[in-house]
Amino acid sequence: MLQKDCKLSIQIDVTATPKHDNGAIFVQTVSDYPLVEAIYQNVVKHPILPDAASCARLREHQSAIFTERYVDYLQLGVEEWHKSHAEHEALGKKAVFSKIVGEPNAGGFELKFARFLDEAPDIVSFAKNYLAVGFKIDYVRANGDLSNYVPDFIVKTPDGTVWIIETKGREEIDLPQKMARLRQWCIDASEASQAEAGPRYRFVYVDQTGYQRNPPTSFAALVAGFGEYQQVGE
Repeated sequence: MLQKDCKLSIQIDVTATPKHDNGAIFVQTVSDYPLVEAIYQNVVKHPILPDAASCARLREHQSAIFTERYVDYLQLGVEEWHKSHAEHEALGKKAVFSKIVGEPNAGGFELKFARFLDEAPDIVSFAKNYLAVGFKIDYVRANGDLSNYVPDFIVKTPDGTVWIIETKGREEIDLPQKMARLRQWCIDASEASQAEAGPRYRFVYVDQTGYQRNPPTSFAALVAGFGEYQQVGE
């Protein structure tokens, strides 16, 4: 900028944990929407700010370990999340994230599907799997290249099963490879999880045409009606 005879007129800190001029970090904020995804989707975050009494007891401890140094902030963040979760749960909503933003090129199908999940009587909770959540699966593309993809939804049913849901408005060349890898991932994850008394993992592929032709009234009906890619070789 100096080479172009310009000067910096303003500096804006848009990090997740900005600091005061004296170097102290801001009061821990808890948001139900990932920062990276919020910026990418142009959605404003709605932080949860603790009350003055809670803020007054925050101390920055002398430690080189981050979790020890900012333990007060982290604990307060968890407390505020629990308060927000209780309020959200009282509304009868099942989404882990209270904001659901569909992919721009999905034609609104993801939002319609999220509404179905929220209203389905046999679902405990669900979440839209955003890139910032960090859940992605590696697979080998049709051309032999190694790649990653991010499944669309994560659903939990009353029996404790965790379902990975992939929705698609149109076919794509790598879809069979993605679903074969997802099927194997669920097998491997279930084996590792159940060895520690954890949940079972399963998946469902939902195509927009089939969904609109025969809209399910429950999650069980969805699973029964959409069995594509469940078997090896499909």
